[in-house]
Amino acid sequence: MKLVLSVQAQEVEMVCFGHWQFDLQQDCLTHRQSQETVKLEPQMARLLALFIEHHNEVLEKYWLTEQLWQHAVVEPNSLYQLLTKLRKVLGDDPKNPIYIKTIPKRGYRFIAPLERHEIAPRHTAKPVNVIAKSRILSLSAVAMAVLCFGAIAFFNQAPTEKTPSRYETSSLSHELGLEFDVDAHQSKDLIAYVKDFTHLIIANKQGYQLNEHRFDSRISFPSWSPDSDKLAFWQYQGSGCQLHVMTAAGQFFHSSQILPCQVGTKPVWKNDKELILTFGQYNAKAAHLYRLESHQMVKLPLALAANERLKMALRAWQDKTYYLVQDKQGLARLQTLDGTVHLKWSAPVTSVAFDVYHQAVIASQYGSLSRHFRDGDSQAIKETEIGLYTSFSSDNRGDIFAALESFQVNIKDRDDLPLFSSSSIDYLPLTNSLGETAFMSRRSGVCEVYLYHDDKINQLSFHQGHEYVGFLVWSPELSYLASNRDNDLVIYDRKRPLTQFNSQLSLPVKSMGWIDEQTLWAYDGETLNQYSLSGALISSHDSTADFVFYHPERQTWFVLQQNLLLEYETLFESDSEALNKYALSQKQTNQFSNLRIRGNDIYWQSAWSKRDYIWQLTLMPEQNPTLKKVGHLIWHYDIDALGDLLIAKMESVEGDIKKLTRLSEAAN
Repeated sequence: MKLVLSVQAQEVEMVCFGHWQFDLQQDCLTHRQSQETVKLEPQMARLLALFIEHHNEVLEKYWLTEQLWQHAVVEPNSLYQLLTKLRKVLGDDPKNPIYIKTIPKRGYRFIAPLERHEIAPRHTAKPVNVIAKSRILSLSAVAMAVLCFGAIAFFNQAPTEKTPSRYETSSLSHELGLEFDVDAHQSKDLIAYVKDFTHLIIANKQGYQLNEHRFDSRISFPSWSPDSDKLAFWQYQGSGCQLHVMTAAGQFFHSSQILPCQVGTKPVWKNDKELILTFGQYNAKAAHLYRLESHQMVKLPLALAANERLKMALRAWQDKTYYLVQDKQGLARLQTLDGTVHLKWSAPVTSVAFDVYHQAVIASQYGSLSRHFRDGDSQAIKETEIGLYTSFSSDNRGDIFAALESFQVNIKDRDDLPLFSSSSIDYLPLTNSLGETAFMSRRSGVCEVYLYHDDKINQLSFHQGHEYVGFLVWSPELSYLASNRDNDLVIYDRKRPLTQFNSQLSLPVKSMGWIDEQTLWAYDGETLNQYSLSGALISSHDSTADFVFYHPERQTWFVLQQNLLLEYETLFESDSEALNKYALSQKQTNQFSNLRIRGNDIYWQSAWSKRDYIWQLTLMPEQNPTLKKVGHLIWHYDIDALGDLLIAKMESVEGDIKKLTRLSEAAN
């Protein structure tokens, strides 16, 4: 579809601004000095035409997405990717723009003067608040959600017809910053949410702030007791997490001991004196009954298969506790402690909440919200907008309170422009000495491996399952690339996977790498295996440590154990003595991950109080680690061919608290 701008019934074919002349008929940009012409992609040309037509107006992201893609379902980050391409063509720096200016939490404005034409509005609606655009939930969207996100009940009765509720969306938070982890009280006029990681906000359900509490480390997942105004939430302290309970007025009621954990999920109130707490390692969380008065913690005997993981707990029907479990294939189910399954999903579920008004479970899948009943019926609630619904809850009226987050995770090229961006938060950029960058992305919904070289991106894998890729490693002579897929190992050349085989490790892969061009190794915390290029097992040795890695240039093994980094010539002789010892602190070793080797330097990542740290250590006697970077949301990092540290982190992070007010039956 070609966009035509009209001025007094005359078609406008040329518009000039800055260094450029834009031909709307041909979708071409011509540099006014060099006369070099660039043919724009159709969507990029439409975006530029919209900016010109609505010159100097703030265009909301939601409105732009609707204009560009109509009612098509697109990735939340599609607009950002298109805008990035347009800025690159125009030579526009988003930090110091001369053409397109970002207006935080609102959208974008085209600020360059238009020199030759006065642009009159086309017969399209002027940008309006996206709230008005999202009031009507189309029947086709409902049908699509039923097909894609439908839960299969564990009961035999036939589904009952139900009239879908409709909602009016409004914003409860307007200030700059990141607001997330929202919870609404079922009956009282109270909500709570986290702002900028360390601020706990208590407000009423119209968004008016009642109290603010600041902490010296990150907090998460506030949860109201249905029976009182008590609020439970997590605070991350060093290598663990601590549960706090306070009242709506800000009076602290209870604090637990610091528990050993990497992550805690939303606390579930069993009653006003007991909670169900789910916490532990990222891939090994467990549920516990916690009694406030006695500080007693009892682990719950939830039976799981080896390929299953507990995601979170939920208080739902008859005020009982249910557990969201998911396997490695992405199949999810909601079950009780006795093993009875109440709902099933055929695709991964990010989070769940209970809708008391409808007596149904709200689920988030790929950022969209849907409602699931025990009889097998399901309904769409809210399709994905620009961003993801990362947390949500519902009250007795049926109103939904949700945190809508949007972000990009960028791997940058030598010009500090993104090679590839997505709303995915899992990247493993790995640059070799040739300047080639391998990385992993989940933009397609599954983990895929890509290679950027010669200014092109090649997709190396085309996977169908939900197995996780957590490691990428180049072979010493750069002939091969290797990754894991859960406990399988995969070897690639520069075009495709060559072989995939099982690691024969009983625990999840903790580290992996190359010994030489023909030999791969993998370690799970207890066993170290070596493999040939064909996947044949060469050797297997028991070795218990916090972390193990091999340095191909030094031809030595490094073992992390009790805050000591030890270097050995071999790990497979009981009387081996360490060649070198490096003393590290607990902060430097907690959640030790993402190791990079560059010559005589090693780099790694750690986490402390839920903050991310990147360290560098020169492998020479009496050397101490140097802190290279600290901050929130540093997911991965890379060392480029010149030895510079590049950060792959979430950028343009925005988070807002939305209220989805259920409309009355008359309004429906």
